[in-house]
Amino acid sequence: LNPAFACLTMPLLPPGGAMCNLLDVLEPWLPELRGLMRDARGRGTICDGTRVHLGPASPGQDPGVLSLTVVRMDAQRHMAVLSDVTRQVAHERRLQESEAWFAAVVQGADDYAVLSLDAKGLVSGWNVSGERMFGHAAEAVIGRHAGALAGSLAGSGGRAGDAAADAAAFDERLREAGRDGWHLDEGWRTRADGSRFWGTCMVSPVEIDPGAPGAPSHFLMVVRDVTERRHSARELRRALSADHLTGVLNRRAFLERAERKVSRRPEQEPSCCMAMVDVDHFKAVNDSLCLLYTSGRCRRRH
Repeated sequence: LNPAFACLTMPLLPPGGAMCNLLDVLEPWLPELRGLMRDARGRGTICDGTRVHLGPASPGQDPGVLSLTVVRMDAQRHMAVLSDVTRQVAHERRLQESEAWFAAVVQGADDYAVLSLDAKGLVSGWNVSGERMFGHAAEAVIGRHAGALAGSLAGSGGRAGDAAADAAAFDERLREAGRDGWHLDEGWRTRADGSRFWGTCMVSPVEIDPGAPGAPSHFLMVVRDVTERRHSARELRRALSADHLTGVLNRRAFLERAERKVSRRPEQEPSCCMAMVDVDHFKAVNDSLCLLYTSGRCRRRH
């Protein structure tokens, strides 16, 4: 019994107890060990890396877990190796939770599509969200170059362009992602049925090829549908900068543009002119527009 084994088994002993029999000590946590040793014949491994869960731990701490390996040397001799794997088990559990959470996100989110690419930009993984977002079946996408999807992923303005040009443009994005750690762009994407949506596309390397130091061997591409967000942002900008009745710039937007115009250097803007227009009887014009605006809203409501 070496000191490390004694330290691991000491908390398992009753108060004032001594390590006389390993089977008795582990009985509450590993009762099947006695049967395994009784049934073993000849030489060889009786158990290998069997985990001994020690039950609940103190608040804020991970439950203790030991790993036990027992080898039969001969009929009268056995060798037991015990190690503390508490941190390893906790890390595995958190990793499984993260994988389950990530799988739930990429499979259940309608506005995200997650694709895996090889080093050449060929699609090697296509999730359910990608099928819902783009309308392409997996067999129509797997193995194709991401830039060859005619604007849906290559970002060619949502138009079907030259396949070679799309592939070359996307290869440049892969090189930038490999150099900088990620690449992000935003633009129109095209679905299989020809409809478009405004989406962001982020590409990042996820694995490094040991045979080619510094060269990414795989990429992760995440596409998000942000059409509603873009529409909302555009409407918000319009509401903040324009008069709701006439559609012309309001005082705040006018002053901001005027300040930018005046603050430019003479060599950038050699001449600048401001004209002020006075409209006679503007109240009559305003009242007539207001009446049309109000009646139009009433008709739409009915």
